[in-house]
Amino acid sequence: NLTGAHPRGAMIRRFKPLADGKMGPAERCGVLQPSMILESCNGKELLGWPFKSIMALLKNARRPIVLRFRHDPDVTVTFYRTGALGLRLAMFQQLAIVTGFVQHAGPAERTGRVHRGHVLHCIAGRPVTTTSSCGALRQDIPYKQNIDAIRNASRPLVLRFGPNTDTMDM
Repeated sequence: NLTGAHPRGAMIRRFKPLADGKMGPAERCGVLQPSMILESCNGKELLGWPFKSIMALLKNARRPIVLRFRHDPDVTVTFYRTGALGLRLAMFQQLAIVTGFVQHAGPAERTGRVHRGHVLHCIAGRPVTTTSSCGALRQDIPYKQNIDAIRNASRPLVLRFGPNTDTMDM
């Protein structure tokens, strides 16, 4: 199933079984995975399109339909313990940017997928950048508010990091 809960358009959240309970063709092919983002339909670029528009296009697309997907570049990290996160954040254009890691590897560094230059996009499931909010935010949440939210959040705390999609090509 595709869902509109992603800033880049439509994302695979799960596979819906057929009426008889068996796997559908998308899951059976073995290539598609949850968290992949629909990039194009029959050669038409869809990144950044509103979810409703994507669904309308898919419904009316000529058959056979050719879909192209890409992996979501964002990384979600869960912090179970209170205290330091094991990474360094700094402000860049009011965004919280990963600038490095502390001496002992923490959960973010251990994933191997959080990198210097990644932007903090969500705190505990709440978007903090306009690119992560599907249009819900009119402006990015200021850096200081993000740091305060992290400090005051209960654990487990889930943070989502990824490229700054306003300035980086995925």
